[in-house]
Amino acid sequence: MKRIIEERLEIEVYVGAKGHVCLKQVKHHEDDVVITVHPDDVTKLIDFLKEVQAEAYVARASDSSCTDEDE
Repeated sequence: MKRIIEERLEIEVYVGAKGHVCLKQVKHHEDDVVITVHPDDVTKLIDFLKEVQAEAYVARASDSSCTDEDE
């Protein structure tokens, strides 16, 4: 089952043909970006994402001038 975050640049999360977890960022005027993650690494990836999420909130609070490159 595909899951989509639509509020910003669209991100699809799905299981690929070879059994990897795939994250696809749909860019309407550029090539899409796909990241594949081995199922055994998903938990660690989630841990990494939570760590950088906290860092990102601190960075956003201290500098309100985000650029397109940041998003």
